[in-house]
Amino acid sequence: MKNRRAIAFFLFWSVVFASAIALLTVSDRSGGEPSGGSLMSVDVRAVVKIDIDRRTGTGGSRENVSIVRQDGRWRIESPMKAEADEEAVKRLIDSVVFAEKGESLSDADMAGLGRSPRDFGLAAPRCTVTVATERSSDTFFVGRATAAGDEVYVSRAGRGGLFTVSSGMADELTRPLVEFRRRRLFTFNPSDVMGLGLKDAGEPLTRLAKSDGQWRIADPVDAPADRQMVEEIIGILCSAQVVDYVADAGSGHGLGDGEGFSIALRDTFGAVEKVVFGVPDGTNSVWAMTPEGAVVHVGRDILEQCRVRQKTLEDTRIFPVDASLVTSISVSEGFPAYVISRSGASAPWSMASPVGALADAKVVDILLSRMLSLRSADLVPEKSEGSVLVSVGTSVTNFSARHVSALALTQDLRFADMLGKTLVRCCKERIRRIFVKPAAGEGWNASLSDDALALLDEGVAAERVETVVLRPDDFDRYGFGRHAYTISFELNDDATSLKRMLIGSVAPDGGRYAMIGGLDVAFVLSASTVSRLTKPVEALMEKK
Repeated sequence: MKNRRAIAFFLFWSVVFASAIALLTVSDRSGGEPSGGSLMSVDVRAVVKIDIDRRTGTGGSRENVSIVRQDGRWRIESPMKAEADEEAVKRLIDSVVFAEKGESLSDADMAGLGRSPRDFGLAAPRCTVTVATERSSDTFFVGRATAAGDEVYVSRAGRGGLFTVSSGMADELTRPLVEFRRRRLFTFNPSDVMGLGLKDAGEPLTRLAKSDGQWRIADPVDAPADRQMVEEIIGILCSAQVVDYVADAGSGHGLGDGEGFSIALRDTFGAVEKVVFGVPDGTNSVWAMTPEGAVVHVGRDILEQCRVRQKTLEDTRIFPVDASLVTSISVSEGFPAYVISRSGASAPWSMASPVGALADAKVVDILLSRMLSLRSADLVPEKSEGSVLVSVGTSVTNFSARHVSALALTQDLRFADMLGKTLVRCCKERIRRIFVKPAAGEGWNASLSDDALALLDEGVAAERVETVVLRPDDFDRYGFGRHAYTISFELNDDATSLKRMLIGSVAPDGGRYAMIGGLDVAFVLSASTVSRLTKPVEALMEKK
C-alpha cells in the first residue's frame, strides 16, 4: 500500500512539472509577458541611471548600487561616490536592455500548476534592477536559475507572469562593485590635454603648456619642449590602467603631502586630474593615489617612463617648431639658394628661387622633416667643407640661418629635386592644338591623337630634374640649341594661351632632355613619354 501511494505521488508531480515545462512554451497567456524579443525597447544612449538592489554573500545582507550619468560621464553614487568605468557600465546596460526573453509563464499558468513567484526565486529576488531614462523607468526582478543553469527567471514590475533570460544578465548584475569603478588612471583623451605638470619630492615643479599646437616649458624655465617626448608621456598616462583598488591601504606608501611623484594633466576646458605615484608594492606595481583620492596599484613601468626631469623635456633642436607651422624653408650649398614657401599648412609648396614653379611636395616634406630633426651636434663652422646653410620660417618667426653638415640633409636627394616634375597638365577640353615640329620636316597636330590627349590629362611628368639655372653652354650639352622637337601646347585659356616645350638630345639612360618655356631648368623625360607626344609625327614622316 505504501509503495502504491509513493508511486502515485511521484506520478502526480511528474505530470505537474511536465505541464509546467509545456506551459513555458506558451506566449502571452492570461496577461503574461510574451516570449521573444529584447527585454526593453529603449535607446541605450538615453539611459541616465541604473539601480541594482542585490544580495551579497550568504548572510542575507543586501547592497544597493546606483550608477548615474552626469555631464556625459558615469559615476557611482551608491554605496560610495566614485568615478565609474565607462566600458563596464555600457556592458551592464547592454546586458539588460538587449537581453533576449525566452519562455514565459503567465499568472494563470502558475495558478493552474499550483505555483507562485516564490517557487522561481522571485518573492525575495536576488536582484532588483531599475533602468531609467529622462522620461521613464523599468524595474525587473531576477530570481533563481533554471534547472539547466543557462537562464534565470525574471519578472517585470507592474506586470504579471514571468519569463527567462540568459544567465549572462545576472552575471553582469552581480559583478563585484570594484569592477564598475573606473579603470583608466586619467579620463582625458591625449588630444584634449593642454597642460602637463611633473613634481618629484624635493624637486621644483616642471610645468608645460600647449599653445598653437606647440609644447613649451613654462616652469622653472621658459623654453621649447620636445613635442614627441611630451606627447609620448601623455599617451602613456591617458592609456594607463588601474591594476586594482586597495580597500585599506594604510600608510607608508609614499602618497602623503610632499611625498612621491605627482603628475597633473589639464584639458581644453581647464579641468585638472592629478595622480600621485608612491613606492613599489613589492611586485611589478607601485602604489598610487587617483584624482578622486582612491589608493590603487598601477604598473611600475608607467612611473619609470614618466619620471623625467625638466632638462630631458627641453627641445634641443635647432629649429624647435612643428612641421605644420612652417611656411618657408631655405637651403644652399653656395649658388643657387633654394627657397620654398607656402601660404598655409594646407596650401601647396612653391619654389620661389632659383626658379618660380610648383614644388614636389613629397621631396619638400622629406627635406623639411630632416631639417626639423637637426640638433646642435649637426652644426658645423661657417666655411666647413660640405656645409649647408639652412633656415626655416613660420608665419610669425624666421629662425636664424645655420650651417650644418650636408650629410644630415642630402642623403638620397638633391635640392634640385624639390622642383615639381610636371611640365604641363590640362584637360582635353582646354586643348586648342598640340603642334609638334621636328628639327626637319613638317609639323603635326598631335591633338588628334587620343594617346597624346590622355598624356596631357595625366600630366607630362619628368623622371628627374637634371639641373636648375641653365648656363649658356648647357644649351648645347642638353641639345636645346639644335633641339629634336618643338611642341607647342595651345590652350583655350587667355592667361596661359601657349606653352612651348623643347625636346633635346638623348640622355644617358635613354630618355631625352626637355625644357618648358618660362623655366630655366633641364628635365629628363622618359623615352615612352617622348614617344607618346612625337609618335604621330614619326608616323607621318614614315608615310612620306
